[in-house]
Amino acid sequence: MKPIVMLLTAMCATVCVNAQTKVIDSSINNIKTEAELKVMNKTSDKIDQGIDKIFDGSVFKKKNKAAATVNNNAGAQTPNIAQLENNFTNIVFTNIDYTSLSNYARTLATDTAIIKVDKEFENGSGTLKVSHKCSSNKLLDDLLANNDNRFDVTKITEEEINLKMK
Repeated sequence: MKPIVMLLTAMCATVCVNAQTKVIDSSINNIKTEAELKVMNKTSDKIDQGIDKIFDGSVFKKKNKAAATVNNNAGAQTPNIAQLENNFTNIVFTNIDYTSLSNYARTLATDTAIIKVDKEFENGSGTLKVSHKCSSNKLLDDLLANNDNRFDVTKITEEEINLKMK
């Protein structure tokens, strides 16, 4: 009988040790999982904060504090970053045909800073009404880059650019 009791005691001790080992392993895994979740949440929060800063423009604003500078082309002031959120500029062409006006509208529409381009045409004059997130100077630079010297600039302000076709 004594050997049976010893055998039962040994089996019970083995089962208890195995159960304790499983509980300890489970606790360790839970602690590891909780620590990993905390790290992931902190990292996710930092990423979200960075994305928020990018979309509200504060990162760009900090890097470009001196955004109001004089433009060499026409003496116009470049607006500060806050003013570039949603601008409207009319680009007025004189002595232009409808096809050329449409081509200029397509050229501008490919720029990522352009929100919308509407065009009007009547008797050799055309207007592109541009909604954009850049300066009027950048709009003009984009047109100049693709025009092969086909027009003269007669006026440039933040609200209007006048161009005369050659």
